[in-house]
Amino acid sequence: MYVYKRLLGFLIPSLVPLFCLDHSLEPSASTRKLLLNGIMIKTLNNVLDRSRHVYYGWWLFFAACLIMFSSGTAGVSLTSLFVKPVTEEFGWSRGLISGAISLGTFMGGLVAPFIGRIIDQKGARVILTVGCLMQGISLIGLSMTRNIWSLYLCICLARVNFSSLVIVGAPTAVSNWFVAKRAKLLSFLIIADRVSMATLSPLAQWMIITAGWRVAWSVLGSICIIIGVIPAFVLIRRAPEDYGLLPDGVRKNSTMQDQDAYQSPSGKTDELSFTDALKTRALWILMAVQFMVGMVATGLGIHRIPYLSDRGIDESSLSGILILIAIGMILGAYFWATLTTKLRGNIVISMNLFGMAFTVLFLMNVNSAELAYIYAFLDGLMISGSQTLMLVVMANYFGRGILGRIRGITTPVWNAGFALGPLFAGLVYDFNDSYTFAFITFIVLAFVAGILASGAQKPKVY
Repeated sequence: MYVYKRLLGFLIPSLVPLFCLDHSLEPSASTRKLLLNGIMIKTLNNVLDRSRHVYYGWWLFFAACLIMFSSGTAGVSLTSLFVKPVTEEFGWSRGLISGAISLGTFMGGLVAPFIGRIIDQKGARVILTVGCLMQGISLIGLSMTRNIWSLYLCICLARVNFSSLVIVGAPTAVSNWFVAKRAKLLSFLIIADRVSMATLSPLAQWMIITAGWRVAWSVLGSICIIIGVIPAFVLIRRAPEDYGLLPDGVRKNSTMQDQDAYQSPSGKTDELSFTDALKTRALWILMAVQFMVGMVATGLGIHRIPYLSDRGIDESSLSGILILIAIGMILGAYFWATLTTKLRGNIVISMNLFGMAFTVLFLMNVNSAELAYIYAFLDGLMISGSQTLMLVVMANYFGRGILGRIRGITTPVWNAGFALGPLFAGLVYDFNDSYTFAFITFIVLAFVAGILASGAQKPKVY
């Protein structure tokens, strides 16, 4: 502290004249002494004191948002921009390209249970660091692809990180550090991914048009490495209890009742054990719902842009459509997460899924850019809600102590839907030269999932 005071005591009086346009306003010696010993030093002390008392969870949350932003470079919406240019250059079918995305998502589901266990035991730091690095390198590799095998390899590696390492790691890390603020912060975590879509989609579309899809993929890969790897390695930690802290920054000298609400994953707890969680009806219903939602969300995410292009929507409008989807996602993530604090989580999920069914029906009737823009906003509003709600409800239902393992076993089911949806829609298009049957199937799935979700009530702990 003494060094800081001496340093500022020299710098502040010396630099003040530089900001004075009229040199006659240069401070006198007495004024310089006042700056040294008075207001500025008190301000410095206050800033330093406050920085020492900032709850570390906020730094971790900031890092998790950057990681989610960087992982969005392999999201289905951005990837969908590459489907037509890649198929046109190589003559491959849309089903073949969708197969690469599906395979990578499926592989992510296979590794997710192991990822969840590691995160519960060791934290998400190494997992997220390696994942972001692997995704960045894979996207750069896509810019150099010359055959279908290299395309499959790079897409699979990128999707493994996006669909398992990040999806399991980042929300679990934030959920371990926050309880009371969990719903809103998880919604902001999803928003970070949507902001990535809103900002990078027009950039990628512009690069595809002006410089080609190879340049676009190499730039996205570089962004992933720069923004994702460093925050993951430097700031991500396992749990607040490892550092003598409690979730949400609750102080150790708070009332015993307050502390009981924030018991550590390794300490005493009234949460379900992992074995007991596996026996609950709610878990299996939510897993079934996740599978169906995964099919609908990713099937639409990959094929809505090619579908709208086929319907006569010009290329200049496509990036605007993705921006509107992202805006809808940003608003939807916060809206649906906030709604879980007012209504039961399973009821909110049902409402969201019924809305999703209506949105797909609306898409089937889009025949102009104006209707496409309306659809885009509605789609974002509903799709982001489904992902946010699953993260919030799973955390609220099963608690922090087993959250990594819960996400580890539910993510493969979710990813199975993610993998099947794009492949199913792509094959339907290849055989029928139309998405109609695929979209009708998505409407039915979303409606059935909404009915099922209404019966997934929170398990009771005895």
